[in-house]
Amino acid sequence: MAEPQFQAGTWPATPGGLLAPLPDQPGELKFSKEYILRRGFPLLLNPMTIAAGQRAYRAHERLIAAQRLHDGMLLLSIVDPQRAHQSWIDQTSPGADPIGYHSRFLLYGMERLAEISLHRRSLSEEPLSISSIDIRSRDRRREIWRCNFRHDQAVATVFEARGATLGGVTSDLPPGLLAALVLDHPVPGAPDDILRRTRKLLDGMGYGELDLDLPLEGS
Repeated sequence: MAEPQFQAGTWPATPGGLLAPLPDQPGELKFSKEYILRRGFPLLLNPMTIAAGQRAYRAHERLIAAQRLHDGMLLLSIVDPQRAHQSWIDQTSPGADPIGYHSRFLLYGMERLAEISLHRRSLSEEPLSISSIDIRSRDRRREIWRCNFRHDQAVATVFEARGATLGGVTSDLPPGLLAALVLDHPVPGAPDDILRRTRKLLDGMGYGELDLDLPLEGS
């Protein structure tokens, strides 16, 4: 039996105010409740005013912040507070804050993307630390380099896709790099600290300079 023919009509228009363009002026900052990827590049979904974004940040609500840096790169900050797992809450002191903190920073250059992940199981019990840095092609289809960090064990594992090395290579973290993992809660619109730490970790773990405009190897 033949499939019924699909009659394509006019697609409904995107509701006004649902999507917002990314900031394009140096220093410009925009907030939203969510984001989507279109052809591998982000668009802001359900945009918020600056005042609403600041309130969401102070209330530990999920928040997306997009900022055009003065060197032209785009920084997308994904702040995602989460309640700690019940098993951890049951084992800790009654006064411990159950809200954890999981965030990602997506830094877009012309050719490459750096994704910096941060994790904190509780706002009152653990330091906020960088758990991984991932360098990919801008469209996210190709992984170039990755480093997973374990602050509690003072070790890091590097996965290098630019050479012939297979698997990950684990090494102890020297005190300077271990200290670079721990930071205060980054405030959207003030990226200098997270960028400084990212540069130090990339250089110290063997990736090299934070240059996301470099053409991909073999392209």
